[in-house]
Amino acid sequence: MKFLFFLLSYASLFLILSEKEISVNRVQPPESIDRAFPPRSHAIIIIANPGSGHNLQPFLQAAIDSARDGDELQLPEGAFTIYKTVRIHKFISMHGAGAGKTLLSRPENMPDSILASDSMKCLFQFAIQREEFSHIVISDICFQGKRPCVHTGDGGSMAPDIGLEFIRCLGFTVTRCRFENFGNAAISVIHSDSKVNGLISKNQFYHNVKGPEGLGLGYGIAIFGENKEWTSLPGFGTSNFIFVEENTFSSHRHAIAAGGCGRYVFRHNMVLNNCIGPHSAQAIDAHEARQKPGLNYYSTRAVEIYENRIINTTFKDGSAIVPGRSAKDLVENAIVIRGGEALIHDNTIQGYRFGIGLINFEVTTSDRYPLFTQPGYASAIKYGSTHSGSDSIYGDGDLFAWNNSFSPYQSTDTSSMFYNYQPAYFKEGRDYHLQPKPLYHPYPYPFISLETQNE
Repeated sequence: MKFLFFLLSYASLFLILSEKEISVNRVQPPESIDRAFPPRSHAIIIIANPGSGHNLQPFLQAAIDSARDGDELQLPEGAFTIYKTVRIHKFISMHGAGAGKTLLSRPENMPDSILASDSMKCLFQFAIQREEFSHIVISDICFQGKRPCVHTGDGGSMAPDIGLEFIRCLGFTVTRCRFENFGNAAISVIHSDSKVNGLISKNQFYHNVKGPEGLGLGYGIAIFGENKEWTSLPGFGTSNFIFVEENTFSSHRHAIAAGGCGRYVFRHNMVLNNCIGPHSAQAIDAHEARQKPGLNYYSTRAVEIYENRIINTTFKDGSAIVPGRSAKDLVENAIVIRGGEALIHDNTIQGYRFGIGLINFEVTTSDRYPLFTQPGYASAIKYGSTHSGSDSIYGDGDLFAWNNSFSPYQSTDTSSMFYNYQPAYFKEGRDYHLQPKPLYHPYPYPFISLETQNE
């Protein structure tokens, strides 16, 4: 039996236990993690406790730099600061003592000018950029940004920072964590345009937004492809998505958004009071194409949104929803599809003016049908503007919405389950259908990884 040994260079920081010696003390993934990705041979690296309030980043980075693929970091209980971005390029997992016990936050005295820089904006960055399944698991940690600006002039942070960023990382899991007060996104994912897989499950997302207008960001989760290739098939019902399930979201500009060939399945989540004031936006979003440099040359590729509860209890001014006011006082939409293909079904939506909105914010008066990568784009390119049908030929690329529960707000202003803002570009029966998509079957729930990506 091997002896415990200290890494000579970092004896004061952590110790590594060999696999044989830690067999009885192994940090076993719980059922939900084990179900998603099978266990692998690894060592556990125990991170020393530097004392509450101290900077944990040097301890973490030293451990990461000496770790191997498959190793796990066990973080101590306590509240710690992270002064620099922790950078990971290996298949390394990270576990805290619980989201209420291990807190990692940015120091309040860090200037926004530093926090907003490209080199510092992420608390943790997993820049993996490999085609193998990583089996990375992040669990049981609270990640926290600086105290945010809520009202102009209140002295809060306006930095567009990020909690966790995953870059071309296949097969990751984030579970049982809490995210608070990030300005850009709590979790940002950039995946390959064609090969996608990850699980974000059983987490809490609270007030990841800064400023009265949210900086035009304010995402619980932001998902983008590499934005290089519009793949021919959406892959509905397969594992070729980022799966977001069984999470709670409160007080965001968008609970989730995507663009640039991004793909996600958003299911079995609770979205509560997605309201930040007069500039509140939809809880669930899919960007249109902008055909210019940046993250959104292409639109979102494909989304599945189902079995969620999306509920507002307040008007945009923060007061409780009561009868007798204008529907325009409500947050406008629960879900907005601006581009790509979408399947939306079996959601419960309350406290919004419209359940689902269909619009392209980038359209100009000179644009003609079809708009680049809009809902219905594939069949429009083949069959023109006069076609109709929901089958796999004439319904190729279309939006489908069905069996969603919505109670319209009773007022003199329109309030409905579905609202088409631009009938010149989107027509029912041609580009969207208020009925099930033929032959569609959702991917098994709860999520199970097959380590295969088939469109």
